[in-house]
Amino acid sequence: MAPENTYLTSQGNESERQADAARIAEQSLTLNLHTEKFLKDLPFESSGTLIDFGAGTGGAHPVLVNYASHIIATEVEEKKLRMAEAYAQTKELNNKATFEYRLGGIAGLELANESIDTIYGRLIWQHLDSPTRSSEMRASRTALKRGGIFAGEDMDLLTWRLEPTTPTFDFFIDSLIKLYQKKGTEPRMGPKLTALCEGAGFEIIKVNTYAIPASGNDRFKRLHLGIFQAVGGGFVGTGMMTEEQFKNEFAQLTADIMDESRTAHTPLVTQIAARKI
Repeated sequence: MAPENTYLTSQGNESERQADAARIAEQSLTLNLHTEKFLKDLPFESSGTLIDFGAGTGGAHPVLVNYASHIIATEVEEKKLRMAEAYAQTKELNNKATFEYRLGGIAGLELANESIDTIYGRLIWQHLDSPTRSSEMRASRTALKRGGIFAGEDMDLLTWRLEPTTPTFDFFIDSLIKLYQKKGTEPRMGPKLTALCEGAGFEIIKVNTYAIPASGNDRFKRLHLGIFQAVGGGFVGTGMMTEEQFKNEFAQLTADIMDESRTAHTPLVTQIAARKI
């Protein structure tokens, strides 16, 4: 049985819904600031259609509504799609754009060729194995109009830092890298986005990198813990840890990260924008 994740997923009770709302609020206050800064000068078709690939619970939607009149949110977990839909309603985002929620990836949407103005994906490409990445990139290029924009953001997990570090933090980072390797996914996707785009025939038009430090009692430290807790099921499910071991290690990790004498740095995020030529 995977450990319960009360920070990133909703099981339906009020406390968990509040936790989900808190997580999305953290995204809006932090990740979205960097997303908005990166996207604002790009040549978007603001009256066009945008695909949010791997939309999750819709954390990027308050930004994306400024760059399209219709948003197609794709996600492999139906529960997250429903949360994204509820979030758009709560934030009244439907007043700025229309939304469509589709289960699966871009390759399964059966879109008309050159029918999409923009494709965006944040922290999704790292979770795909190589064949799936290739398939989704081909589908993205086929769906985009000539001159359409492909924008992505992803991390290099090897740059995740806690200063000063601890044995438990180092253990979790090492375990996370091994988990990605077991699954055939890519823990260093951020710096590989450029090659991914160029390999699909896109023209690179903008690249940026950033990391977010959280010191003292900064509440953003909770998002670090949320990410580690979210992958706890993977550690247990693959036999890398027992449920009891994960519980104990995570308790120590929580103490380490929330220690006001330490600073937690997010992995370095690479942002990239490319044009279909």
